[in-house]
Amino acid sequence: FQVAYDCHKYERMDWLIECVENLEQSSRPSDLARAFTLLGFFDYNDIADSLWRKFSSRPPLDDWLNRVFRASIAEYQRNRTAQSAFEEFLVAASDNEVRHLWKCVEENCDFRVSLWLDKLDFSHSNLPYSRKLTMNLGMKAINDTVRKRSDTRKKLLFHTRVDSFRMAPWAK
Repeated sequence: FQVAYDCHKYERMDWLIECVENLEQSSRPSDLARAFTLLGFFDYNDIADSLWRKFSSRPPLDDWLNRVFRASIAEYQRNRTAQSAFEEFLVAASDNEVRHLWKCVEENCDFRVSLWLDKLDFSHSNLPYSRKLTMNLGMKAINDTVRKRSDTRKKLLFHTRVDSFRMAPWAK
């Protein structure tokens, strides 16, 4: 997921898109799994949606690859939910709606949340004080969720749990 994050952050999505498209053309299961996994870590955009439609038109038949495919779509959709909730949070009318939307962001966010937050300039923002306060108070929960998800991902390879003692160079 670090590769996807760095490509988003440093605006090299063109390279990542080309990489995913090339991997998806392969007949090797590991290449397909890598393509699906990387695409699952894309931030929501029209290009990613288009690639998911393309890949979904011919989902993998293999059981393991299909699980990787479904987990990757779920990863993408969860981030899309968080991103949509965050965008609605910024323009929500009531304080109750603000709290509900922030909770949705907290529950669905991962490392990509920093991509949206980094774009906001809070010092000159027109956001109401109550919204800024909600964000400031909620950042600990966001950071905790991101950390937990990152820790969980470190134990996975293509959305499949792999014990570190079975992987090179630690394998015996």
